[in-house]
Amino acid sequence: MKPGLLNGWLAPAIIEHPLTDDLDKKVEPIAPSERAVRLSGQVLGHVPHGAAIGLRLIDVRKGMALVGVGYAPHLVGDPETQVISGGVITTLLDNASGIATMMSLDAPEAIATLDLRIDYMRAATPGRDLLARCRVTRRTRTIVFVSGVCFEDSEEDPVAMSVATFMRASNESRALKEPEGAADRFKAPF
Repeated sequence: MKPGLLNGWLAPAIIEHPLTDDLDKKVEPIAPSERAVRLSGQVLGHVPHGAAIGLRLIDVRKGMALVGVGYAPHLVGDPETQVISGGVITTLLDNASGIATMMSLDAPEAIATLDLRIDYMRAATPGRDLLARCRVTRRTRTIVFVSGVCFEDSEEDPVAMSVATFMRASNESRALKEPEGAADRFKAPF
């Protein structure tokens, strides 16, 4: 990938990634549909920080999202080295993980990041756009597990790698029932 690729808004089919063939075997592709655009837009649209730094959706499939951010001077964390801030990378990976989570669900539902661990492998190259590809690795009734990689040209040369868990919020209301006698057990002693 050449510098400035995201700024040129190239179609996802033009972007070549070494794991694309492997990815196609593991996840069911989603054509650019209204549902995919709506769900990813909801994630990016509800996070003002993501919009402020210029996150762009590149590709979505069942349980996968590819999101990018173009290099810009206001995203630099260290003026001396001109390297993009680690906070931008965190935002990129968190949002891409959230979109992958939403793409794995059968119907829209609220999600929340429970945990996000990021291992920084190297500094981003000054002047280069960044991509994050995140994939759902396991989904349960209440939790979704996602792994991700942030890179410039190749996922094999990562800037950072992430592991995240997201809580699924049920669209049904489930009232918690108080156990019998609980009110008496938890009365204040004074």
